[in-house]
Amino acid sequence: MKPRRIACLRDHLNPSGGTDALLRLFRYMDRQRIEIDLVVLGPRSELSGTFEAAGIKLRHLKSKQDVLKAVRALRPEELFLSGKKSQVWGGIVSRWLGVPCTHFFNHMMSADQIGRLTYLAQRSLMRSSDRAIAVSQVGRQWVAERYGLPSEQINVIYPEIDVDHFANAVAADSPGDPVIAIIGRVAFDEKGQDRVVAAMPAILARFPDAILNVIGDGRDLPALRESIERAGLERSIRLLGRRSDIAAQIKAANIVVVPSTCEEGFSLVAIEAAAAGRPSVAFASGGLVESVQDGKTGILVPRGDVDALAAAILSLLDDPQRARSMGEAASAFAQHFTLEREIEAVSMHFETLNVRVAA
Repeated sequence: MKPRRIACLRDHLNPSGGTDALLRLFRYMDRQRIEIDLVVLGPRSELSGTFEAAGIKLRHLKSKQDVLKAVRALRPEELFLSGKKSQVWGGIVSRWLGVPCTHFFNHMMSADQIGRLTYLAQRSLMRSSDRAIAVSQVGRQWVAERYGLPSEQINVIYPEIDVDHFANAVAADSPGDPVIAIIGRVAFDEKGQDRVVAAMPAILARFPDAILNVIGDGRDLPALRESIERAGLERSIRLLGRRSDIAAQIKAANIVVVPSTCEEGFSLVAIEAAAAGRPSVAFASGGLVESVQDGKTGILVPRGDVDALAAAILSLLDDPQRARSMGEAASAFAQHFTLEREIEAVSMHFETLNVRVAA
């Protein structure tokens, strides 16, 4: 049997969680079953060579107007559209060439975040026969409501992590005890680092030697630094920037906090913490209600509630045995998010194209 030919359109290959996930998925996908061509709607990046070294067929387009020509030359059986620009341009090409397509949604962004014109273009170009992949059940419902696709044409495929990498990591050195970690792009309206800073005085009142490690960089880093200085918390909050030793930093923490203030499709950070045997405290936002099992692998609190966030963190610091039990349950939960499982699920999605469309 010939492999299914898929052309993946991607907005960019800039460093991001989404780019890393595609690299792992395409690198190890069975090419006897699925043949992937990656078409990027933009210039080469520092990761382009990494994709090519992994044996992934790749082409960058100088102009978005070249999408039609590139796809026509590839003669794919289906388009896989990753990113809002790719979903617009890929939707146009899909209609023009009569090629079915799958829209990939790893987010739950509002129309304002996407851009209203872009959102309207995305929605208008989706056909009733199109399919989608969402990364959570919450995300599936969101896609159905926002884009009008029938739920039965939206597959939920949870993302993966390298479970062993996080489970076997050696803890990084970190001053202070206990240690709290927050990981992600520093953007207050998305990742909520400012909420954790606001919770720190209550935590320090009970645990004066506590340390908060903030891992990541982004547009709000200067504002975060200023708020820390204004509160006099420089000795208790460390801004570690972007790191390559995420697993070691998670292992060094007693608790990982995921204070997402936006509707996330899913939270890999919570699963990475779980694989390392660490409980999470998170806002009940979007797919976080699926990546954290409330009361079992961590604690969920109302989104944006700083007092509840501080109380949940303190409840685990006050009861180390409960935190350890949650960490053990989290470690078992993380075993569901392996690369092998995701590869099989994505492969089955593409191989059942005809069945899905006919249904």
